[in-house]
Amino acid sequence: MTTRDTATAVLEDLDGELIRMSDTGAPQLSRLAAFANVADALQFIIVPPDRHWFFVELHALVERHHLPVNTLDESLATH
Repeated sequence: MTTRDTATAVLEDLDGELIRMSDTGAPQLSRLAAFANVADALQFIIVPPDRHWFFVELHALVERHHLPVNTLDESLATH
């Protein structure tokens, strides 16, 4: 299993967790914290060739779950 495979599985779990949190009425801050904790932990296992892919995937989650994150655009542009 590659680091991308591992990250994909973790991001899929996060997607499901964000859906569950939204369905149960979790505050936006709690959903944002869940996203940030996972993204922060994953960034240290992502190998340089996968950095762009990683930020694209994070951005997709931000968009899908309407998270108040706008600084990923800078990260996406630099990788």
